[in-house]
Amino acid sequence: MKKLFFAFAFAALTLGMNAQHVAPLNIQLTEFNLDTLRVRYVNDKQMYSTELQHIVLLQDAEQQAIKEAWKELKDEKAHAKNVASCLKDVNSSITNLGKSAEKEIDVLKGMIRSIEKQQKDVRGLKKLKPETRDEYIEYLETEKRYLNVMLDNLTSRQKELSNALTGAQVKEAALNAFNLEIQQKELDLKQLETTSKARAEQIKAEQKIVKEMLKNK
Repeated sequence: MKKLFFAFAFAALTLGMNAQHVAPLNIQLTEFNLDTLRVRYVNDKQMYSTELQHIVLLQDAEQQAIKEAWKELKDEKAHAKNVASCLKDVNSSITNLGKSAEKEIDVLKGMIRSIEKQQKDVRGLKKLKPETRDEYIEYLETEKRYLNVMLDNLTSRQKELSNALTGAQVKEAALNAFNLEIQQKELDLKQLETTSKARAEQIKAEQKIVKEMLKNK
C-alpha cells in the first residue's frame, strides 16, 4: 500500500512540475588587447603596469565565478542523479504493482467464472428443494457482486498505475533534457576555464616584461 501511494504521489508531482533547467552561465571574460595597450602606454610603463594589475583583478573575479559555476554544476549533477534514482524506484514499484494487479484480476475472474458455473449447475438440480436452491443461488449472486466490486477497483487501480507510469515517463524525458543541458554547460564551462587561464598567463607574462622595463628604467 505504501508503494502504491508513493507511486501515485510521485506521478502527480511529476505531471505538475514545470520543465527544469540548469542555471545559465553568465560569466563574461575580461577583454583586452595587449598590442593596443602597449601603444597606448608606450611612454608610461608605470601606468601600463597599473592597467595590467587592474586586468588581473578582473580575471581573479572571473576565475572565482568559474569556480562557483563548477560547484553549481556539481549540485545540478547530484540533483539529476537523485531524480534518476527516484524514477528507477518508481518504475520498479509501478511495474511490480501492475503485475500484482494483473494476477489478482485473473484470480477474481476465475472465481467469478466458478460462481457462474455453480449457479448454472444448481439451477439444473430440478429435484433440489426450491428454498435450498434459491438460497444458494442468492448467496452465490451476493459473492459475485462482491467480487465484481473488487474487480472494478482493481481495474481502476490499473488505470491509475498507467497514469503513474505516464507521469514517470514525462519526468524521464525532462530528466534527459536536463542532462543534455548539464553536458552542454560542462563543455561551455571547460572552454571558459581554458580561455580564462590562457589569458591570465598572457597578462602574467606581460607583467614580467613590464616589471623588467621598470627595473631597468
